[in-house]
Amino acid sequence: MKLKFFLTLILCSISYCIINAQQASRPLYNFSIARSINSESHLPDTYILVDSLGNIYNNNKKLSQTLNIKTFSKAITTYVIKEKIDKIPGEEYEFKIEAPVTKPSKQTINITVQFLDDFKSETDLLTKTSYRWDAELDKDFRDYSLFKYLTKEEADILKSLLE
Repeated sequence: MKLKFFLTLILCSISYCIINAQQASRPLYNFSIARSINSESHLPDTYILVDSLGNIYNNNKKLSQTLNIKTFSKAITTYVIKEKIDKIPGEEYEFKIEAPVTKPSKQTINITVQFLDDFKSETDLLTKTSYRWDAELDKDFRDYSLFKYLTKEEADILKSLLE
């Protein structure tokens, strides 16, 4: 009886570890940051996209820099889980979200994540499941919680693009 209990306990523990390991490394379909600052001295809005290969686009222009997509995907998955980022389920119809009007001396930021497994499994949906974080912050704020999950190199690249 004790042996059966311990074997069951060990099997459950192994299953739990496998499930958590899979969740900790969901491959990305894409990751984006959109930021708008309402300030006379600020340049136009910033839009950064990282695709499923690790290519980086800044305002729709492909950069020569790339990210290691495996480590980046793992970091973004951890960010989504630990920061409890809002999940927006996929829909059969397309919907548009209007960008908020940024107040003077403020910035609005939107971080959107789409995972490859969601994208592949939702072939019948027009809008795929995504995870979003939005905030209105002081225009000089730069310490986004996302950066604590990234490697120093990844964080430095994204920070430089947001400057």
